[in-house]
Amino acid sequence: MTTDLHALVAAYALDALDADERDAFEAHLASCPTCPGELAEFTEVVGELADAASSPVPGGMRDRVLAQLGETEQVPARPVAAPTAPTAPAAPTAPSA
Repeated sequence: MTTDLHALVAAYALDALDADERDAFEAHLASCPTCPGELAEFTEVVGELADAASSPVPGGMRDRVLAQLGETEQVPARPVAAPTAPTAPAAPTAPSA
């Protein structure tokens, strides 16, 4: 289980957590100021995806997408830089004479 419970919001919205993760996230959710809003947004997206998945796919679309996969260059993901601590502003220097 991840130690960052904030990272579980999307999985919770998808009902993709095991029982221990779900219990830990629900306990966190009750006191977190940001997760309820994020959960509401993810829940809305999950509903929209479910609606879209229930619509029939236009004829031939699957074959066109699969054909493009072999022709589309795959660009590797850029690594995410670790957050850095803010630096203090430089001390003012005395004017030179």
